[in-house]
Amino acid sequence: MQGLLQTIPLVFPEPYTFNPQRWIDDTCRVHGDIQFLTFGFGRRVCHGQHVTNQSVFINTDLVL
Repeated sequence: MQGLLQTIPLVFPEPYTFNPQRWIDDTCRVHGDIQFLTFGFGRRVCHGQHVTNQSVFINTDLVL
């Protein structure tokens, strides 16, 4: 379902081209309304999103 929503040309112009600028604003920060889109929203939000975010942070810290 999410893949279908992200390929609607009306919402995402040129959905099949690589364009990371569509996800960030002028200050190079991710748009707040889509920051956690991959985890879903509402009643069906992923319960492990906080574990995943912390895991990415910890692993990045270990690499650096």
